[in-house]
Parts: sequence; structure tokens; C-alpha cells
Amino acid sequence: MTVRMFTGACGLALMGAGAWFLLYGPDAQDPWEVAKWLGGFLLVHDGLVVPLTLAAGFAVSRARAARGALRGAFLVAAALTAVALPPLLRPGPPANPSVLPLDYVRNWALCVGATVVAGLSAALACRARGLRQTGAMPELPEVEALAGFLAERLTGRTVERVLPVAVSVLKTYDPPLGAVEGHRVSGVTRHGKFLDLATEGGPHLVVHLARAGWVRWHDRLPDTPPRPGKGPLALRLRLTDGAGFDLTEAGTRKRLAVHCVREAADVPGVARLGPDPLAPGFTLDAFAALLRGERRQLKGVLRDQSVLAGIGNAYSDEILHAARMSPFKPAANLTEEETAALYEALRTTLDDAVERARGHAAADLKAEKKTGLRVHGRTGEPCPVCGDTIREVSFADSSLQYCPTCQTGGKPLADRRLSRLLK
Repeated sequence: MTVRMFTGACGLALMGAGAWFLLYGPDAQDPWEVAKWLGGFLLVHDGLVVPLTLAAGFAVSRARAARGALRGAFLVAAALTAVALPPLLRPGPPANPSVLPLDYVRNWALCVGATVVAGLSAALACRARGLRQTGAMPELPEVEALAGFLAERLTGRTVERVLPVAVSVLKTYDPPLGAVEGHRVSGVTRHGKFLDLATEGGPHLVVHLARAGWVRWHDRLPDTPPRPGKGPLALRLRLTDGAGFDLTEAGTRKRLAVHCVREAADVPGVARLGPDPLAPGFTLDAFAALLRGERRQLKGVLRDQSVLAGIGNAYSDEILHAARMSPFKPAANLTEEETAALYEALRTTLDDAVERARGHAAADLKAEKKTGLRVHGRTGEPCPVCGDTIREVSFADSSLQYCPTCQTGGKPLADRRLSRLLK
């Protein structure tokens, strides 16, 4: 998209300059010809280039992850265009038509600049849509590492206070959140993407971090209680010795969920989880049984928490790349050899990710996840296996990345978002 917009802008600039010299050369003194050229100039520039530039810009700015940055970029493009308009609206031909006036040179330069800004911003938007999912939602390896991190720091210590800061974070009311207070923490475990903080003789605090939630540990929390507001802080858990953690959630789409329940299975999301792919009993035969009769595409099957617990958008891309399979391949079409290859890729990918994440502090886990991803969120980069360019398919609120050579026989998959823009 960037190359096309840049080429088109340069082509229009060259055509405009060429038309100027053809019409305003030594033999071009007819006022009627001058008027026709000025009219065409205004029509092409103000009726075509500027609207297309701004329309493309604002269309691409619908990408939520890049919306703020993109709108700033397109405001710059609009400002450049606004500066370019006054010379065009100046009536009458130039005093010396044999010389290309500086005003018109500046106008075309600004026009090209505005179009290039829009094109580059469009490329950034496409890249941002890919990065939006990159390491964004904690998945099985990160939640496993978080559970170990919190278990080392919470087990055997007593909860003094649990303070919900955001109204939307608490999803249950019986037992009340205060029922956790005064109990010792007996352990922290993982169920799929859920964190389960268990207490001795008390309820469980089950947390789902959603897309933008995270845990921030503090060896010493502030003595003053947090104030509700529009900040990222959603909940604070304080221990009797002053340490504790904050649950935070960035962005405006609040999906972080905290459940205070008697048993973890009382949470509907936990109750419907499929088998854990890292459990000892999850064998190749068990995996083959899950896929048997499954009519959906592999990408959707791997992400379905009722089929496999803990795998999300990022690691499903990584697993399919390691298995050299298309994300759109129907699960029911897998041969026995392909099923075994996919199982091996699943176990290897997740085992390696868990090993990389183990021992890292909570603050470092997101960055560590991104460095370990080979295709997810790396649109436009070379594939680490074959060197082909990693491609992307975008959907309403997510995107997937894949390598055409490794996974689809060299054929790019259709991007429905771009197809809609071209209609």
C-alpha cells in the first residue's frame, strides 16, 4: 500500500509539472488553455488526491491499536494539504508562465508529502494490527510462570486486605471479596489462562487477565488506599507484612475478571476448559480423539478453550508454523502423520515457552514472550526457517501471521479486511 500511494503521488506530481511546462512554454500563451489547465489542476488535486489521501488515512485509522498515533499522523497530512490549498485558489495565471512558480512547486511537494504520510501511516496501522496481539494476552506459558512467581511470594502469608478499584473487575458477590481477608494463602495454580489463588479454609480468588491485564508485585505497597479513577489499577491485594500485588489493565476495554468463589470450578470459564496440553495424561491418542470429527479450521480449534486449555492467538500461530500447516486447514482432513506432527509441534512449542518464561519476574514476562515468537506479530519480517516474508490475515479484532512457503505451499491467504477496502 505504501509503495502504491508513493508511486501514485510522484506520478501525479510529474504529470502536473510536465503539463505546466507544456502549457506555459514559449508557445503556450492562450488564456483559454491556461484556464483549462488550472481547472484540471484543481480538479485532480483538490477533487482526487486530497480526498483519497484523507479517506485512506481515516479508513486505516479504524485499527484500534494504532488509532491515537494514526490520527496524529493524518492530522499532519491534513495540515500539509491545508497549507497547499491557498496557492491553488489564487485567481489568474502566473506573471511569468514560462517559469514554474515556487508556490506550485511547494503545492505539489506538500501534496506528495501528505500522501506519503498517509501511506506510511497505513503501513504502520497494518503492522500495529499485527503487534496488537503480539504478547498482548497472557497465554499458558506466561500464566504458568506468573503462578510460579506468585506462589513463591504468597504461599504461607496472610491476606490483610483486598481492595477492588475498578467497578468492572469483580464478577461475583457470594462469597464476598472480604472473605479472603485474614486467611493464609495455601498456593497459586493455573487453570488454562486463569490464575487460582487458594486460601486455607477460605475461598479462592480466580483471576483472568484477559487481553491487557497484568500483575505488578510490590515488596512494599503504599500505606494509603488507592482511589477509584480512570487509571489502569483494577484491584490491590495487600498482605499483613505490607507486601502485595496490583492487578492492572491498560486501555479502555475492561475485560479483566476477578472471581471470589468457594472452588475454582465454580467459575464458568474454568468449568468449561478442555484438557491441559501440558498435563501428563495428554497423549497423542487423546489429542487425536479431540480432533476426530472436528470440522473447523486448525486455528480455531487450537484457540477454543473448551478443546484445549490455555492456547491463544500467539501460540496457535507458533504451533502451526512449527508444524508447517495452514491455519485454514480443516482439522478433520489431517492424516495420522499430520496429527502426530501437530501434536509434537504443540508440545515442543509450549514446553520451550514455559522453560523460557520460568524464573522471570512478572515485569519481564511480556518482553520475554515477544522475543520468543517466530512468526506471530512479525508481519513483513523474514521467516526464520526459510527467509520468505511473513504474511498476515486480519479479522475484526485480531490477526494471524504465517509463512506462505512453510505453511501454505507458497500461496498467500486472502486477507478479508483488505478485500473489503478494495470493494
